[in-house]
Amino acid sequence: MRKRFLSLCLVLSASLLFANGNIGKAFFSGPMTGENSSSICGEKESIVPTADEIKLDSLVNAARQNPSSVGWGSYSAVPPLKANINLWKASIFHSQEMVDSGYFKHDSYRSGGTAMYESCRVRIMTRFAYTPDPGGGIGENIAGNYTVELAFQAWLTSTGHRNNIFSANYTEHGIGIVDGGPYGKMFTHDFGKRSIVYDLTAAVADISFTPNSPQVGNIVQITAAIHELQKTHAFPVIVEFWDGNPSASGTLIGTDKVDAIIGYNSTENAVVSWNTTGKEPGSHDIWVKIDPANKFTETNEGNNSASKSISLGQGAEESKTNSRFSLSVVSDNDINISYSLDFTDRCLLRVYDCCGNLVTTLVNGKQEAGIYKVDWNKMDLRGKKVPAGIYFCNLVAGSRELTKKVIVVK
Repeated sequence: MRKRFLSLCLVLSASLLFANGNIGKAFFSGPMTGENSSSICGEKESIVPTADEIKLDSLVNAARQNPSSVGWGSYSAVPPLKANINLWKASIFHSQEMVDSGYFKHDSYRSGGTAMYESCRVRIMTRFAYTPDPGGGIGENIAGNYTVELAFQAWLTSTGHRNNIFSANYTEHGIGIVDGGPYGKMFTHDFGKRSIVYDLTAAVADISFTPNSPQVGNIVQITAAIHELQKTHAFPVIVEFWDGNPSASGTLIGTDKVDAIIGYNSTENAVVSWNTTGKEPGSHDIWVKIDPANKFTETNEGNNSASKSISLGQGAEESKTNSRFSLSVVSDNDINISYSLDFTDRCLLRVYDCCGNLVTTLVNGKQEAGIYKVDWNKMDLRGKKVPAGIYFCNLVAGSRELTKKVIVVK
């Protein structure tokens, strides 16, 4: 579950009531001159946009690139807005607080909406440390509605909100959509302007394997730490994993989309599971390839791939016969999971928390009959240690399913 952030906001007084929801006056601020913004944002935390937020991002950017597609051909096409973590945090905070404190304004109000304690400008630029380029500005749209589509359409009918959406003065944005309030969902869309520049990279030291010394037949979790060295935040980043050089005769292991926004000088993990059944024992060069479709124009296109060797030992193939469908779990420093299949089938091995939320996927693919061993290092999908508690290891093969309790201790 994504944390919500303590922060400050900005309010506009009047609001217009529509049959399909509520939108307030659009806020925009003129050019900035590089004022200092000392953050009280707190520690760094990953931001993973929700499905609603991704949907609104797509609607807004499709409209910016082709205004005629939404009935506003009088506007010129402009480049898509790029995700910015600071603006995303500010938007999430404001939507959450409008729900929790029962107000609908651009500035931040105490519970009940009786006393404004922070302006929108202060919320964005000071609490969430967003500083636009000199000459750039910031803006904000808010709405209350039941669906993303209706909120977006309501903004398009309002000149101020529409101008924010189509403004060439904005290059970055953040979206916060929170369930709740009298209209079903609360929407905040914050805008800003900075020059766009990327440099995504990974090195040998950023690639890790679990387990480190696998046998043929093991499932190996491959993790790659992806860095953004330039100031524009990257989302979504696609990463390919290869057994062998992708430019030569390598074999694609799998592809992962980094769900979190990768901020400046920050790192987020890409993860795949590699089924080594049938692979040759010995050394394998595992390659990581960032942004294979060249979605991001980078200052350095030569540091988007890296490789690291791993050795596969013989021995895990010995029990492909006389196996049965079973699952066992041993809790230790790592969680040792053993399972067997009595015939070839598509196999899913996943870990859930006690509330039924998916924690990580350890195996996902077709496997032959045999006995398999997987070590879970108590990390979730994004490479973060899970807290102590009770979890459940779930094995699905075709129409059959087994579940075992897992106890994680500190």
